[in-house]
Amino acid sequence: MPDRTRDAGSLGKAIAIGLAGLVLNCLAFGPWALRSAIQEMAADHPHFGDFTGFYVPACMAGSDAQYDQASVLRVQQNITGTVQPHLMPTRLPFYYALIRPLCAMSYVSAHRVWVLVMVLAALSAIALLSLAQGRVAIVASLASAPLFLSILGSQDVALLYLVLAAGLWLRKTGRPLSAGFVLSLLLIKFHLFLLLPVLFLVKREFRLLAGAVSGSLLLLGACFAVDGRDWPRRYASLVLNPVLGPGAESMPNLHGLALWFTSAGFTSATAVETVLTVPVVAAAMWVIVRARFPLAFGAALLGGLLISRHAYTADCAVVVPAVIAIWQNASAPARQIAFICLLPFAYWLAGILNYGWVPAILFTALLLALTRIRSGGHGAEDSSSGVSLMVVERA
Repeated sequence: MPDRTRDAGSLGKAIAIGLAGLVLNCLAFGPWALRSAIQEMAADHPHFGDFTGFYVPACMAGSDAQYDQASVLRVQQNITGTVQPHLMPTRLPFYYALIRPLCAMSYVSAHRVWVLVMVLAALSAIALLSLAQGRVAIVASLASAPLFLSILGSQDVALLYLVLAAGLWLRKTGRPLSAGFVLSLLLIKFHLFLLLPVLFLVKREFRLLAGAVSGSLLLLGACFAVDGRDWPRRYASLVLNPVLGPGAESMPNLHGLALWFTSAGFTSATAVETVLTVPVVAAAMWVIVRARFPLAFGAALLGGLLISRHAYTADCAVVVPAVIAIWQNASAPARQIAFICLLPFAYWLAGILNYGWVPAILFTALLLALTRIRSGGHGAEDSSSGVSLMVVERA
């Protein structure tokens, strides 16, 4: 009984602290969100954040016009009364086929369902992460400004958060093949996770890698089934259009950081980005090779976000499990930097003032700090079962 009482008290304390962080995020983003909601609802045809970028392509799923910019803009005009050139279909065809049932509802009704699904996905992810990483995951997730901002902006980052949480939980419970199969859904935003396959290969997580490859092949096969043989050409021609990356200087990655440096007087953003990318990739690979899985996993996620060329503040939510793993398993100074990354302040600056360079610098500093670890890393891992012991309870 005493243990149960203590566990219940610890859980209640974690939820209370997390909810306090959630309230702070509401206060920080609330005025902006309320003003945007009033403006959007006051229009002749309401539109909600990024939801148009999911609803319109879903309604066009399977047609040759799905990745045609002019056709997408026409459908946007018909549904929302306005055009938003930056909200083009940037996901793979399988994804829009999965969410196509939303088109059976009106735009407004579908948006309500969408928000509800994202909230449920976030809550489910928090529950699974708490099983994989301990009570700190409850606090970090509830207080996560990027996760809050993603739901506020009608984005789908909560789904990726759930995929990561489910994958970590399945691996921890000794089901690597299933974990890999679930993690294949990260193809939804594959450009954020380019270093994960390297992690699985280097760490000899062959069953996990097999599950990920199998799931990826299945999803890619579905893309050809629903959108024909030439979808890669049409998809590439659309996503390479620079109009899809407005406000790139506010992105929390090396691309945004390079553009910020350029605005400060440097002449070539491409040169700056190249110079920054080399040490970041080298640092990520160093940690992946030398550290145990929790820290290597953190380095892979951080490095993937940093080298991506299209990410916004809400996308920082995908590195929360990585930062938790680093905070639990690393030593100073990485542990202190990870703690700062779990606080909402840097993301407030990025989300409200468009200072994406703030989290970008923090993530880079955290990744570089991880290179100070000794071979094998600081965290503990059960080598007999291959299950990472990433749970460190703090009284």
